[in-house]
Amino acid sequence: MQRSGGRFPGGIVIHHSLTDDGTTLNNTYAIDKYHTEVNGWDDIGYHFLIERVDDIVQIMTGRPLQYKGAHCPPNDSIGICLIGNYDNYVPDREILCWLNRLVVGLMFTYDMTPQDISYHSDHSHKSCPGSKFPKVDFLHSVQRIYQSCLSQVA
Repeated sequence: MQRSGGRFPGGIVIHHSLTDDGTTLNNTYAIDKYHTEVNGWDDIGYHFLIERVDDIVQIMTGRPLQYKGAHCPPNDSIGICLIGNYDNYVPDREILCWLNRLVVGLMFTYDMTPQDISYHSDHSHKSCPGSKFPKVDFLHSVQRIYQSCLSQVA
């Protein structure tokens, strides 16, 4: 794996798996297997995955943060993959809530702002994180939480 050089992370990129979420970790394991065995990468390409397991939303760690991802060239950002096909349905509220918490936490950890958040579709011709993902509402929600946290620390 290539250690990150320059400013890393340069932002956060949100993805979806384009697969329906099940009740086990099978989706995360399948992505890991595909990335390592088919693509030949040293590790899964994403830094975090959010998946529902036994009806409980879990944040799974993927590639360690000291290494560049393999999810969106130039891979200078933190990659978060939501397990689900958000071309077919809207992510549920609980998934979005956990994504929000993770993103805002990463923003404070790495001195980022909401302007550092993007979607895979901003960097490619794909619909990722899905045509039904509420992009504008999600960014507004992150902005509100971020501003609220800033005002509490000031």
